[in-house]
Order: sequence, then C-alpha cells, then structure tokens
Amino acid sequence: MNTKHFTLSSALLAMFVANTASAEPGSSFDLASGVLTIPCVDILADGEPAGEGGSRQSFMLSMNLVDGRLIAGEATEISAEGACSASFDSVTGVYTDLVAVDSDSVELTLSYAGGVDFLPSTVFFQRDFITEDLTALTDKTTILQLSSEIDSSIADIKLTDGTDAPEFIALVDGELRVSPSGNDTGFYSLRIEWGDQVETIELTVSAASDSAIPLDSLPAEIPAFTALNLYANDSVFNTPLPAQVAIDPDSDALIEGLNISEQFVVQVGQFSATVFFADSSTPTQDVFLPCGEFWELGITEIAGVPIPEWATPSNDVDGGDSPPIGCGEESAQDNFLIILDVENRCEYDFWQAREENGAWVASFATAFDMDGTGIHPNGLSSRGSGLAFLGGVIWPSELLAGEINHPLAFSYEFPKAGGPVAPATDSDGVSTESFALPEGARIQLDPDFDLDSLSLTDYERTIARAMQDYGLILVDRGGEGPVGLYAVDPDSAENNSYRDSWGTEDFINLDNLPIADLPLRVLELPAQDSDYRDNLQLADNRCSTYQ
Repeated sequence: MNTKHFTLSSALLAMFVANTASAEPGSSFDLASGVLTIPCVDILADGEPAGEGGSRQSFMLSMNLVDGRLIAGEATEISAEGACSASFDSVTGVYTDLVAVDSDSVELTLSYAGGVDFLPSTVFFQRDFITEDLTALTDKTTILQLSSEIDSSIADIKLTDGTDAPEFIALVDGELRVSPSGNDTGFYSLRIEWGDQVETIELTVSAASDSAIPLDSLPAEIPAFTALNLYANDSVFNTPLPAQVAIDPDSDALIEGLNISEQFVVQVGQFSATVFFADSSTPTQDVFLPCGEFWELGITEIAGVPIPEWATPSNDVDGGDSPPIGCGEESAQDNFLIILDVENRCEYDFWQAREENGAWVASFATAFDMDGTGIHPNGLSSRGSGLAFLGGVIWPSELLAGEINHPLAFSYEFPKAGGPVAPATDSDGVSTESFALPEGARIQLDPDFDLDSLSLTDYERTIARAMQDYGLILVDRGGEGPVGLYAVDPDSAENNSYRDSWGTEDFINLDNLPIADLPLRVLELPAQDSDYRDNLQLADNRCSTYQ
C-alpha cells in the first residue's frame, strides 16, 4: 500500500492585535521547547495585505514566557522609515530580528509595512511544526489539530495564490485532514481564512511507505529530514548559536582566507553523498576496506552492513578518469555513500565506495549512532575531521520548507596544519598560511545583517538564515575554488527532489552571497589539539563491527 507522509514545516499559530503603541496582553501560543524561532511575520490591514507605497515602522515588542506560553507585552515604536518599495502580492515578506532569548523573556524587533491611511490590525507570528505534531498517520489520511482560534464552520481553505486548495485537503471540526493519492507529492502553501482572520500553513507532501521512510524500493523522493531525528538534541549538529557569542580576536584576518575563495557553492550532484535507507529486512554485507591495511589499522573490512540493492555512491565524474584503486589516495574522486539503518539507528559512511566483482568495497568506512553526537571522539571518520558525514548537510525538504535547523558543513582549500579544534577530533589540514582555519572551526554570518539588502533566491535566503542562526563548521579539506557546502545527492531517489528549488545542476553557485560582501566572523577558537594523531582509534560503538 502506497501512502503519503506529510511534514508540516510551518504554520501561523498565534495572533496578536497590534497598533503603534501596544500589543494585546494575553495573546499567546504554546512553545514546543525553550527555543523560539520566528522567521517570518505576515501583515494584514483590515484583512488585506499591506500595499505598495505605505510607511514602515519598527517596534520593540517585549514578551514573557509563562508556563511554557509566550505572552504578549508592550510594543514601543523605535523608528519610522521611508516609503515601502516592495509590492506585496501575498501576506508574506516582512521579517523579525531576534534580539535576545533567555528562560524568562523574548525581545524582538518587529518591522511592518502599513498603508498611508491605516495601520495593520492583525499580526501573525510563524513557528515550526515537527512531525510529532501530527496526530495520526494512518492509511491515506494525516490529521493535524489546528489552532483553537480557527472557526472551521466558516473557514475557507485556498492556496496562497488565491486558487482552490486540492481536493485531498479539508478542514473538518478544527482539524486539517490531508488524504492524498496518486501524484500529490510537492509543496503547498495554504491560506485558511475565517472572517477577517487568516492562518497560513506550508505543507510538504513526500511519498513514503507505511512508515515515514520507504524501505522496500528506491524512493520516489528523498525523505524529509524531520523524519530522521538525526543525532541527539544536544549534538552540535542540532544546536543553534546563542544570542551572544565570543568572536575570535583574529577573526578579520582569518576571514581573508575565505575571501580568496570568493563565493560559496553547494556540492549536490557530485562530491556530496547519496543516502539510502535500510532496516532489519535489508540484506547485510561485509565491505572490504583497503585503507585498513594501508593505514596499518589492523582491520580489512566492516561487517554486517545493510545495503539496499539499489544503492549507488555519488558519481564524482569531475574527479577525472582515475577511479579509486586500493586505498584510493591517488584518486580525485570521493564517491561517498551513506546508509541509514532506521530500525537500529545506525549511520554508515563510506568513502570511495564501489562494487568490484559483485562485492562492495570502500577505501574506508565508519559508523555512527544516529542518536549520538555525530562525533567520533578518537577521529578516523569518513570526513577528515572525525565528524559524521550527514552532520550539516542540506536536505531538499529543508529548502521546500524554507528553514534549515542545523549548522552547515563546509570544506575549503586552507584547513590549518597542527590539529583540529572541537568539535572536530581529526584533521587533514596541511596549510601553514596565516589565515588558515583549523578543522572544527565555526563561522557565522552576523545575525544583525539585513538579508533584504541582497537580491536572494528563496534557497539562498534559507541558507543565509542558517548561517546566521547556526553558523558553519569546517569539516574537510576542499580543492581550489569556492567554499563548498553539501546537500544530499539527488541520485538518492528516483526523482530529482531539488526540481522545485534550485533545479538539476551538480553544483549550485550562491551568486547572491559573495563572501566579500558578507559580514562573516570566526567564533572564538579553542586551542588546537596537536596530539590528535596519538589518540586516533577506530570507532567503538554499537554500530561498528570491524574485522
């Protein structure tokens, strides 16, 4: 039975009535956790979008966290800017800047566009849904309990472009019921109207089997990242940066090395990794590891790895016509392959994977507990840094949802010699340049930088926000040229899951995010671990069986 799995990426859940002086006290919404993410504010004036030519005001809105609920407080006007130049075809496009978050209160700056003769009457704050918010996933129906503010007896559902919502989406007794069939996969931006009020829901429909992740065949689409629950909640790969961070005293000089690279590029169709899914029904294989002997590790294979018959490594054709032979260190190809055993919660990372004489071979491989940190404490991972490959990798569902809730992994030409810094535990850095960065270094795009000052595509804006909120972690040495980010290889599914975001290219240049124009900063660097080579050991966890 082919069912559909829904990841509801975001929704407008809370309403605050606002004017130039105050917000309605008592308006509130439940928080899923102590971390607040408010990426977008939708503005209406008398039920209509704010129009072109209106004025824009900024307010400081103070709110309090009370018993896990966000309670609106007072709004104080900060400034009034000039005429708005943007045309609002839909109720989107104005963003908030988070100023401070602690256990007791939240402060943010709210900017909105209003008409010349009236002020906006209704402000909605956007927050994220996660898979656990779904109340059911049975047969072909998924049910979402909507905000109690919605009167479903008079509510109307449309797409945000004004056209009718698909027939498989219905609002019944305060529940959004989604019952897709056929080729209903894709992204849907829905607008629920009741009276003069509006709630917006962004919905990504991904094909799946009875579980959230298809296991019996090559999936039609790459599964949603939120279905994986990858790594522990307190892993560095799931932790946003605090509002106040320490900047390295040599930050400006270190960023000069990035400026040499000029731009960011997302490696997606090559020099990233394909990802495939397995469970206890998937046949297992022992994978020969030539580097085990060459590096004198005392092992020759990793045993009992579940590998689906349709699994293929990334095809790094731009690495030349020198496929890996033996330990493969002379090859310019990486040919990464990742297997996620979703039942036993194990991640298997293969470097230079290939089939030889009907058997799997990888120059090297390692395994991680999917519920662990994503870090090998003693190095020796498929990354040069000792980190899990999937830590910091972009997934197509994140681009469709418009939000990345993790740091971004990056590689570049000048990792520093002399050892890694935390969270990295290994290094292939050899550069002695004064601007070289040690592997494990974390950089950040200044969160106060106004992204509206750049002409960004939707995916560039999503990536730039992640750079602000979570930063980037140096995980590997790259070649000459742009700073490399990573996204899941589209060959991981039957269809190209990036077709509605950046298309089909192997390398995606982030042309509107030139490094020289960005206020990037290096966060304070711990001391390099110059003795890391003395501590290198094979992974010792429940997922690794070397022999």
